[in-house]
Amino acid sequence: NAAHTVHPVAGQGYNLSLRDADCLTDLLNKKQGGLSSIGELAFLRHYQQQRQSDQQKIIMATHQLIQLFSMKGKAFQHVRASGLVALDLLPGLKHWFGQHAMGL
Repeated sequence: NAAHTVHPVAGQGYNLSLRDADCLTDLLNKKQGGLSSIGELAFLRHYQQQRQSDQQKIIMATHQLIQLFSMKGKAFQHVRASGLVALDLLPGLKHWFGQHAMGL
């Protein structure tokens, strides 16, 4: 969570780190005959560019989730409760949300 400056809600920092490691492994495996050093700036920039979109998306989503659940008032409580009930009652939406959170 700290490495990505992500709020620790729902373990998304951990999920991001797993996807970071997976991406780095893929890039290292593909690099066999490529760059002379994995420490080259071009390689590191390529890795950063590969991960940037996913990282920004999750950072924004966790920030918005914290904002949503910190709003006070009965109206916000009802909207949040309705949203959670909808997630529970609509398996397709629940599946999509879970897949999205896992980065799939």
